[in-house]
Amino acid sequence: MVIFTVLINSMSHASVDLRSDTLDILHYRIHLDITNISPGYIKGFTVIKCNPKINGVQNINLDLLKMNVDSVQLGSNNLLFSYNDTLLQVQLGSAFVSSDTFEVYVYYQGRPVKDLSNWGGFYFQSGHAFNMGVGFAADPHNFGRVWFPCFDNFVERSSYTFEITTSGGRKAYCNGSLVNETVISGDTLMRTWQMNEEIPTYLAAVAIGPYSEVNWMYQGIQSQIPVQIAVRAVDSTNLKNSFIHLNDAMDAYEAAYGPYLFNKVGYSIVPFNSGAMEHASMVAYPSNAVNGNTGSELLMAHELSHHWWGNLVTCDDQEDMWLNEGWASFSEHLFLEHVYGRKAYIEEVMANHINVIQYAHFKEEEYRAVSGLPHQYTYGTHVYDKGATIAHNLRAYLGDSLFFGGIKQFMHDFKFNHISSELLRDELEIFSGKDLSDFFADWVFGAGFTNIAIDSFKVTPSAGQNRVDLFLKQKKRGSDHFFTNVPVTVRFLNKDLVEEYKSISFSGEFQAFQFDLPIEPVMLSLNTDNKLAIAVTADEGFVEKDKVYDFRNGKMKIEVTNTGTKDSVFLRIEHHWAEPDAIKNVDLQHIISNYRYWKVDGILPIDFEASATLEFDGRNTLSGGGGHLDDDLLANGNDSIILLYRTGPQSDWWEYQHYSKVAFSGVPFGRVELDKLLPGEYTFANGYSAIGVPEIEQYKGRYMLSPNPVTSELNIVDLSGDTSLKQLFIFSTDGRLLMEIDMNRKLNLDISSLKNGNYLVNVIKDRTAVYSGKFIVSK
Repeated sequence: MVIFTVLINSMSHASVDLRSDTLDILHYRIHLDITNISPGYIKGFTVIKCNPKINGVQNINLDLLKMNVDSVQLGSNNLLFSYNDTLLQVQLGSAFVSSDTFEVYVYYQGRPVKDLSNWGGFYFQSGHAFNMGVGFAADPHNFGRVWFPCFDNFVERSSYTFEITTSGGRKAYCNGSLVNETVISGDTLMRTWQMNEEIPTYLAAVAIGPYSEVNWMYQGIQSQIPVQIAVRAVDSTNLKNSFIHLNDAMDAYEAAYGPYLFNKVGYSIVPFNSGAMEHASMVAYPSNAVNGNTGSELLMAHELSHHWWGNLVTCDDQEDMWLNEGWASFSEHLFLEHVYGRKAYIEEVMANHINVIQYAHFKEEEYRAVSGLPHQYTYGTHVYDKGATIAHNLRAYLGDSLFFGGIKQFMHDFKFNHISSELLRDELEIFSGKDLSDFFADWVFGAGFTNIAIDSFKVTPSAGQNRVDLFLKQKKRGSDHFFTNVPVTVRFLNKDLVEEYKSISFSGEFQAFQFDLPIEPVMLSLNTDNKLAIAVTADEGFVEKDKVYDFRNGKMKIEVTNTGTKDSVFLRIEHHWAEPDAIKNVDLQHIISNYRYWKVDGILPIDFEASATLEFDGRNTLSGGGGHLDDDLLANGNDSIILLYRTGPQSDWWEYQHYSKVAFSGVPFGRVELDKLLPGEYTFANGYSAIGVPEIEQYKGRYMLSPNPVTSELNIVDLSGDTSLKQLFIFSTDGRLLMEIDMNRKLNLDISSLKNGNYLVNVIKDRTAVYSGKFIVSK
């Protein structure tokens, strides 16, 4: 499942559902008349075939939400029942034993509901009727109960028959295979679908609309698999273009996880634009993602991957939802790797990881483990995005052979069953022969991340080799403990860029390692292959003279002005998401960042020259790479932000001498511009600048904003007549940068896209703020 936008209220978690320990529901036959699309009405019955797991079963309690129950029968007998709009309690009239099977008929009708979050439930819109199998505010989240009586939990698996009557040129699509279509009269017909694979109730599906089909066959590992997509005929060409890589996704997932075990690959295109739902073999897929291009193909791939993670094996309960959704998000990365290569995979992994490490603890109140999450975060950032990071890291811990081999064996052994994080750990340990207790304790059951950095290294020539003594330091990022047995790759570079690699396992706060190498290294780096997503993100590569580089993972922009005698030189920028070492000089009253620092390294000639830009940012934004980076330093404004520097961990911090600062009035955001970039480490602090950093001067230039309030076009004029180039920035009152535009003396600015409200304007000239003001949009 993929969510586009949803608000979830905090609710208490429902008590553990033990009904599946008493009764096994073998099969549901859902017989419904859904011809009344306009009033949103369904009518019919569901047959629940049961087998007791214990002797003496005399009643059955079924989930059914806000329907009208007409009667309940067993054979020809009407049964006594009570119903409170949530639970249907049925007295069976006799006691059944474990060798029995029986069928209960529930006759009902009504208007099935949508979830309070407006994500999940049953929808009647744009000539379609369809369900979305979970409710984000519902507790439990399973939402089969909105359209048929059931045991609505993650562990009860059953087969299905769907008998759905429609009219008006609409057809019903459900899980499984179409086994019969009967014309009742005129344009009224009943279609019968049979789902033999056993699934939980939230994965049962119906979609009704003016559908045609796009069909083809996919050659799987074991057999040919039908692909069937229900779509309006007018959208079929767009569908084919948007799904051009579906077969590639199947290739990727069968190679990674094993054979596809459902009877078909199916999607129904529905007018629901807030996400998709992984109903087994009939994914509910939003119509706005079928637009003729591949811009939403990760959504297509995500939902397909659920046919392993979620549909084939299903989390025991919602507290382990990362097993469904985190692995499906990780599968998006695998899809990119298969179709576009390893570089695309790593880029997506790191973009996702930065989103997690920068925002997840703000979105969900604290650093959290992915297992055991509270109800309101079941479908949140930790589950989806951090879950994907953890799956990627498990791949590094095991290596590809053991990782994918173990997952395939796990899928085979527990297919069509429910699973837990503990079970995944234990089974992968058996397959791999590796102890994964530390990995799961640190990454799955623990919060936060690890930061591992080079404290120092020493090279000593010895017997034709070079003895390297390496000292590493671990820091915590949102964790209450140091991680244990973290597999890290060390890269050694000599002055001619000859490489050597060594693998180590790191534990505790400090650890030393010793290596004998055929090269004399001058630069050491960790995790340069990004096999691990930890609290260090970096960019590296060859840079050339007179070129500008935006190192997004390193969060630094660089302009190179001199590379000496070489056409290009090797540069690495690391952004450490951890607290820098403390200032050693106790007389220095600076308050150092508790959040982050940078390391600049490379094979650089002595005459290397570059300038750089670092942004400080305390804006309350939760996406896009900005916001929540320096909250600890910006609570009282931008004035006291200074830049500290040290040559390395053995040195102390002092205020850097080659920078100026640009801050924005009224916004906790700005930048420092380094006239000279030196190798070493940098961080922000609060303190008094002892070197006279050129601060912005808050004088009011003779600027006029008109009209103010404004509806569509804002005229901005420098009345002083200054025609030199300036930069104009427009911010929302919560600090989001909305526009950045060059201007000279005047500018006519189209603000028709802005909503009603107040906005801030800042004009910067030569790194100095020459104007700050406000305007109001009122339409």
